[in-house]
This record gives sequence, C-alpha cells and structure tokens, in this order.
Amino acid sequence: MSLYQLRTVKLRRVIALTVAFVTPAMLARAAPVAPVAPSQARARAMLARYYDDAWAGERDALDDVLATGSPDRAANAQRMTTEIADLRAAFPAIHYQVQHVAIDQDMIMAQIRVSGWQDGPFLGFPPSHRHVSYQSVDCFRVADGKIVAHWRLTDQLDVLHQIGASLTLARQ
Repeated sequence: MSLYQLRTVKLRRVIALTVAFVTPAMLARAAPVAPVAPSQARARAMLARYYDDAWAGERDALDDVLATGSPDRAANAQRMTTEIADLRAAFPAIHYQVQHVAIDQDMIMAQIRVSGWQDGPFLGFPPSHRHVSYQSVDCFRVADGKIVAHWRLTDQLDVLHQIGASLTLARQ
C-alpha cells in the first residue's frame, strides 16, 4: 500500500468516525440562528397599520410599527415622522394601495401604488392641484415585529412631471 493510499484510508476512517459521533442535537447547536421571518399575515397587518393608519395621520400607529429602542432607531423613526408630515402637507388625501408583498427572513418588500392631489407645496414647488399616481417600492427590515430600517424607491422625476414642474438643466 502506497503512502497516498494509506493517508486516504486513514482520512476516510476519521471522516466516518466524525460523522458517526455528530448527533442532530450537536448540529442544531452549531447551526447559526436565522432571523425569524414574519408571517405573511403579520407582515400585511403591520403594513396596513403603517400605510392606512400612520399615513392617515394617526400618531399611535407609527409608534406601534416603528422600533425606537436605540438612538439610531429613534432618529430613523423621527425622519419617517417628518417625511410623513411633509408629504401629507403636500398631498393631504394621499392614498397607499399595497399591490405585492415579499418576505425574506427579516426583510419585507412592498410594491405600492400611491395617489393623491397636490394641494400643498412639494419639494419647493407650489400647489398644482393636480392628481398624481405613481408606483413605489418600500423595503423594511423588521425585528421583534417592528420596523428597524426603511428604504424607498420612487421615481421622483415622474412625480414632478405629473405636478407640472418644469425642470431645466443648468449649463456650466
């Protein structure tokens, strides 16, 4: 038997012995714990509380869905509160319709349709009293049933076009 064959046989025995002594309980203890994904029903209930109640101006609803347990999270909650107040001032009757929801571990993605009339100033533009309707995608990171981080993707240029904003490029 060559040295290579001897090493291969010994390696196979070590692997066989290791596999024989590793129990499912040992594997469970060694496996990293994945974040618990919110159920589809809980995610939809949280999104309804966020879009239907918080965006309608109900302050308690925002407190129910936003985590504020650390300075970063409290600052994030304050930014969201300010964003909601500013957008509601520009679009008092803004309406959110959740079209699709996807959940992956601790992340929730919601594709929404936003619509309303611009009856207040928006991004420095005066009220146009025009109706706007656009798609947006919100991504939320959730921990313990509360939003701890939020990202939004919106085509702001489309919104500005719908309110009749005239944008010109400055030449340098």
